[in-house]
Amino acid sequence: MANALVTMTHALTTMAYALTTMAHALATMTHALTIMAHALVRMTHALTTMANALATMAHALATMAHALATMTHALTTIAHALVTMAHALVTIAQAITTMAHTLATTTHALVRMTHALTTMANALATMAHALATMAHALTTMAHALATMGHALVTIAHALVTMAHALTRSHFDPSLSHNGLCFSYNDPCFSHKGPCPSHNGPCLSHNGPCLNSNGPCLSHNGYNDPCLNSNGPCLSHNGPCHNHNGPCLKHNGPCLNHNGPCLNHNQWPMP
Repeated sequence: MANALVTMTHALTTMAYALTTMAHALATMTHALTIMAHALVRMTHALTTMANALATMAHALATMAHALATMTHALTTIAHALVTMAHALVTIAQAITTMAHTLATTTHALVRMTHALTTMANALATMAHALATMAHALTTMAHALATMGHALVTIAHALVTMAHALTRSHFDPSLSHNGLCFSYNDPCFSHKGPCPSHNGPCLSHNGPCLNSNGPCLSHNGYNDPCLNSNGPCLSHNGPCHNHNGPCLKHNGPCLNHNGPCLNHNQWPMP
């Protein structure tokens, strides 16, 4: 019986050890499951971060696509403006060709007029000499006629000079430093004064540049606006007022009705 009790005690001790080992194993398993749960939480957080990064990347790609579309539109507008400028340059070239033809015709007419005036002066001088030879007694009258012939020659020379000056002022470019520069078809260059021109190019440094059809180029501030009706309007600092042609501005406001408005620093206004 004592042996049986010893055996039973040993069996209970062994069972207690087994239960202790099992409890330790369960504690170890619980710790492992806790670690696994933490790992799953971290993995979930990592996947969420990755999803947010993908969403941000998608938004960035959409923004880039919109920027590319805007750039394409801007390039199309620039191309249209360049085509319009090319058309304006062709028109200017045709106007210059017409002006050259007109100058050639006028020069030929002036040569004929000069020859006629010279012939008339020679005829008057011959008539004065004939009167002096035929009527020696009328010396005073002959002297008066000779003086009149000399005056007519001087007048003829003055007429030739005036015709040449009128030709230059009407057909040559009109150059002005401070005063007004008026031109109807020819180029108009002015340094400070206003430059009103109807068809020819109008280039002004400080004064207002007023043009109807030709290109209008103005350099400085708000006191020298570039006012143009149809041709291109190029101004560096002053306001650019244009009706139909392209309006190219560097700093000041750009006021345009129909054509494109290209501005560098300040606001485009409709």
